[in-house]
Amino acid sequence: MTKKKFIQRRGPNNSRIFTVRHFMAEKIPRSTVNHILKRKRKQGSGQTPKKMTKVELNKLKKAFDHKDNIIQRQSVKKFDISQQMVSKFLKKLQKTP
Repeated sequence: MTKKKFIQRRGPNNSRIFTVRHFMAEKIPRSTVNHILKRKRKQGSGQTPKKMTKVELNKLKKAFDHKDNIIQRQSVKKFDISQQMVSKFLKKLQKTP
């Protein structure tokens, strides 16, 4: 049985240890087995978590619309994000129509 077929047949019920022991019994190095399993493993949803929701972005935009009395450092405390992120979001909001 090939490695690829074994991994596909293994299914969600069989553990990683079962797979490693199977291939070690066939005299295949553990590092090779771990490398194969690492490539096949699915991690996360593939998206980075959002810093701010659309509602929070709108609040940030309203806070800075035509107001000279608010500075970015004050908004850091209010929105609980870094000053760099505030700057980045404001640039992004200005580019969108």
